[in-house]
Amino acid sequence: MNMRIGRVLAISLVAVMLCSLSGAYAYEGSDTSKDESRSQAHFKKMTEELKLTPQQQEQITKDREQFAAKSKDLRGKMKTVREDLKTELDKPVPDVTRVNGLVAQMKDLVGAQIQSKVDKIMVMKRVLTPEQFKKMGESMKNWKHGKEAKGDKSDKHCGKGGDPACVI
Repeated sequence: MNMRIGRVLAISLVAVMLCSLSGAYAYEGSDTSKDESRSQAHFKKMTEELKLTPQQQEQITKDREQFAAKSKDLRGKMKTVREDLKTELDKPVPDVTRVNGLVAQMKDLVGAQIQSKVDKIMVMKRVLTPEQFKKMGESMKNWKHGKEAKGDKSDKHCGKGGDPACVI
């Protein structure tokens, strides 16, 4: 009996933690076209600042499109699993095996999101010269600080320090 109560408490704790963290992955602002146009404008500015060759522009544009599609797919899957987990946990007697499976799926999806960002950075390092990559990081750091000063938290999940994967 005590083990069962312990399991329910553990599952409840996991649910609370997942719900509190889910906001970081759930952002799909209602004004995505505005975000996309700002991102496009910033990309154009960075293209000029970095003096990208046409081949570099083509490769980066291709990579951005692939990354955006993959990110959208992963966010959609994460949303579905999160909703399934919430539904299961809202039941009077949740199925522990199902809950554990859904938690494992969420872990896999978060891992896939991280891997996707790392892959994107690796592509950028192959496409850009070391000087361009460094300049891009500095530019992004300044751009992020400007957004934070204006109170824009739309891509807070990217962290600080000019993460190249957040914009390009």
